[in-house]
Amino acid sequence: NPKASVLNKRRDCKANGSFCMYYAECCNKSCISVCY
Repeated sequence: NPKASVLNKRRDCKANGSFCMYYAECCNKSCISVCY
């Protein structure tokens, strides 16, 4: 389920103190490895 994957990645980034706006676009460099 692609949508579930995106939500999971957003959750992971929030846990790391940041937030994924889109699957492959992150708010800062520390988030990129979680999103890609």
